[in-house]
Amino acid sequence: ELISDILELSGKRVFRGGNLGTPLSGAILNQDEFDVMVLEISSFQIDTIIDFRPDVALLLNVTQDHLDRYKNFQAYTISKTNIFKNQTENEVCILNAEDLKPVKGNPRQSFFNRNTEKGNNAFVENGFLYISFNKEKFKIDIKEFGLNGRHNLENLSASAITALEAGASIEGLKKAIRTFKGLPHRMEYCGTIENLRFINDSKATNPDSVYKALENLEGRVSLIMGGKDKGYDYTSLSQIINTKVENLVLIGETREKIKKEVDFKKNTLFAETMDEAVETAYKKLDSEKGCVILSPACSSFDMFQSYSHRGKEFVKAFQKLKTEYGTGTDE
Repeated sequence: ELISDILELSGKRVFRGGNLGTPLSGAILNQDEFDVMVLEISSFQIDTIIDFRPDVALLLNVTQDHLDRYKNFQAYTISKTNIFKNQTENEVCILNAEDLKPVKGNPRQSFFNRNTEKGNNAFVENGFLYISFNKEKFKIDIKEFGLNGRHNLENLSASAITALEAGASIEGLKKAIRTFKGLPHRMEYCGTIENLRFINDSKATNPDSVYKALENLEGRVSLIMGGKDKGYDYTSLSQIINTKVENLVLIGETREKIKKEVDFKKNTLFAETMDEAVETAYKKLDSEKGCVILSPACSSFDMFQSYSHRGKEFVKAFQKLKTEYGTGTDE
């Protein structure tokens, strides 16, 4: 979405879709209407490609996911990196300089997340986005960027270099930095009740996403987790949950597994519904500053139709709670 915004604000006619929103097949008959197609491609889709060869391919990172589908993490990594396999020196692959993965084709390489000696690159440091692109250097103030957290600054640097490789302008990039406000169900602020913030992070369907969410929170936290198991090991979250979280409210089929593997030393509670989970998380959080956050680390299909359905139910539960327990604010 951010890459698409940058390109549109650079004057390009953009199709955005793929695994997110409209399928690519839905635009093929109208492709003359677009200058560029920006696609999110899942590993499931990459598994079946034959000739697919993107002009610019970006791999953000690879962390544990979909281990209910793949034999192991190595197999999942191979699937993700196959997005590069048909690329030649006429195409570009963009890699995380902090998480380099093998490239099977022979594309030109660019990088994000760190200054590199070779290739075009972009990274964020001390409130500025630094870009080296086609032998030119740029320094852009990002104080108006609407998203918080180190991971979103990495996403910004990745989106910037990718959009530039796809034909965006520096002016379009600057406009997008000022106007982009993020997406629903991704660290989405819902409102407050008695100074306690409620955050909908339903899109956090793996442990790494939950880790990144928690590391950027301040104050006491009630965390709602759980859902359909995707084969994860949740022990990687034990330290940060025990450090950041006051109450752990578990839902869904993974709740016993999460309880065992996280080994939480404070309050662990179970809930049968989203309404019960939100109310429990709120009532157990006696704090002048803190938040209730839904960040499940699991897929939604044991209790909900999708992550967005789960997120909407969280927002409904917040609205119900606000009506019952007093005034608050919401966005």
